[in-house]
Amino acid sequence: DVYANGRAVGVVSSESRQFSLPGSRNQLIAVHARIDLNTKPKKKTASFIASLQTPSPPGGITSNLWKCKSKLSADELENNRWTTPTFDDSNWAQARVLGRYGDDPWGYVTDVSIHAHFIWSADRRASEVFCRSGAMASEFHRHGGHRQSSSSKNITFHPLQMMRRQPEITSVKEFNRTTFNLTADTFRLQYLQKGIPFKVKGGIEHWPAIKKWTDVYLNNMIGHERCAVTMAHNNTDRFYFYSEKKRLVDSRVTRFLRQYQNPEEHGRMYLAQHSLLHDPSTINPALKGDFQIPSWTKVMELDDAVNLWMGQGPQVTPAHFDNVENVMFVVAGRKQFRLYEPAMSNFLYPVTHGKNYGITSRIENLANPDLEKFPDASHLKHVTVDVEAGDLLFLPSYWWHEVSSFGRNVAINMWFKSHSGVLDDVYYAWVAKLPITQWGKEEEMRQERKDEEKEENRHTEL
Repeated sequence: DVYANGRAVGVVSSESRQFSLPGSRNQLIAVHARIDLNTKPKKKTASFIASLQTPSPPGGITSNLWKCKSKLSADELENNRWTTPTFDDSNWAQARVLGRYGDDPWGYVTDVSIHAHFIWSADRRASEVFCRSGAMASEFHRHGGHRQSSSSKNITFHPLQMMRRQPEITSVKEFNRTTFNLTADTFRLQYLQKGIPFKVKGGIEHWPAIKKWTDVYLNNMIGHERCAVTMAHNNTDRFYFYSEKKRLVDSRVTRFLRQYQNPEEHGRMYLAQHSLLHDPSTINPALKGDFQIPSWTKVMELDDAVNLWMGQGPQVTPAHFDNVENVMFVVAGRKQFRLYEPAMSNFLYPVTHGKNYGITSRIENLANPDLEKFPDASHLKHVTVDVEAGDLLFLPSYWWHEVSSFGRNVAINMWFKSHSGVLDDVYYAWVAKLPITQWGKEEEMRQERKDEEKEENRHTEL
């Protein structure tokens, strides 16, 4: 039985079915699903999957954002109260995700979003469930993309703020290479689908690159290649990749290798995101035997990105997130990642101007934020992980990260297409609907950018 805003809209049996819902933009979807115990197969396959037609709000696809219960009280059942938008489901448990769209034994369902999940109640043995899309679909539209902060200022409501994980992650799981035997399926189920990072100590210490990748060797192998070198902002230790503050210099790898360890003379520089692919799917033959793509990543699709990162620390990349799965391999030096879950997004005050709005933080000093300017930053919680030479880090999509690099640091990263279906839907729906500028007065932001440019030009002239 399917309900929309408390009204019955139809019944589904064993086949998929489409319904026309009431015209309101605030759709609270409720489903009462049950199985026939007399025909229940031996294999526990009870589940259901659903999605609203695009553009879909955050609660508009079945996922762990939904709330489910296997039994309701008489009060909840009275007049189908549990199907209404005003019903309080705060004590309901999250839906249990049993599989992604296309997974066995259910397969592909006609006209359903590929980002939807097969769900059931937390009680896997239950013969019936009562599920709600929660407040997510209506909450997103009712607030028009905004919420009131504790300081009573209008700030952008970042959709990733809704993605709360239970229980809260307080540390990054660390494996040791000698005991690390993660299969591709285990990685997919335990880490990729759940969006949980992990580190493997010594995970790549067997790579030939660990010993071979001196400056002389890299110069011989790829020194002739053209590259874009990122320069530090105002000769500080900060490097901006998603900002108007970004400074690029067209160069060649050989020139970078001659200059990067002498910042006093040439300025602080970072060879960032230099592609190691010969074409979109083939690793550069000159370096192919020096590193490998781990077998457990085969459940992900490479996003045409295997990159070299190289510099002389200290270097800081300000907090941002990527909408791709990231695996970072440190070949030399050390990197420290300051990580924030997607649920921390609103407290990080995302930038809301420019082509990369929403993915970077306005807070320059996360270790000691200006709480007068950014009051909600007092709610921030983070985890820190050190990744040293020979280590690797899996960083799920949409995790915010500030990265500090130390010493002569060399790293490879591989980006894979996101598996965070619900986060993808939420993020892109949000980006598509928001104006580019929503933070305070547009004129104030223009002036702020002019002041920054003026200051940068002054330092350049000096």
